[in-house]
Amino acid sequence: MIWLRLLKLCVLISVYCIYSFYFLELPEEPTLKLSVEIVEHKTTPIGKPYLCQGQVGYPKGHLEIQLEQSDGNFTTILSQSNTNTDSAMVHGEWVENGTKCDTMQYVQFLLKGAVLPLSSNNSKLRCAAVASDQIPDQPILYTDETLKIISSKL
Repeated sequence: MIWLRLLKLCVLISVYCIYSFYFLELPEEPTLKLSVEIVEHKTTPIGKPYLCQGQVGYPKGHLEIQLEQSDGNFTTILSQSNTNTDSAMVHGEWVENGTKCDTMQYVQFLLKGAVLPLSSNNSKLRCAAVASDQIPDQPILYTDETLKIISSKL
C-alpha cells in the first residue's frame, strides 16, 4: 500500500516537473535601435524615437531601459511601471503582443536633454529583458549601444 502511494507521488512530481520544464520560457536577447544623431542637452526628436523590443518569456518578465552611470554601473531609467522619468519618457504606449506563453514587448522612447551632457559621450544605453521573479537566478539579457553625443556648438 505504501509503495503504491509512493509511486503515485513520484508520478505526480514527474508530471509537475515535465509540465514546468515545457512551459517555462526564458526571455530572449532584445534589440535596441537608436536615432542617427544625439546632440548634447537636446531631447531626442519626437520623429526619431529609440526602440527597445524583445520576447519576455513565460512566466512573463519585462523590458527595461538602462543607462550606464559614470561608475560603470547601470541604472534603470524606464520600465513598464515608470514611463516618465527625469532621464527619459515613453513615446506612445508600452506595447505588449502575443499569447500568454509567447509575449513580445516593445517601447519607443525619448531621452531627455538633461541626461545627455557631452561628458556622457561613449556611455552605454541598453535594452534589457528581465526574466520573471518566478524563474530564479536568470541573467539579464540585453543589447547595448554606445552613445555618440555631438556638441551642440557644431
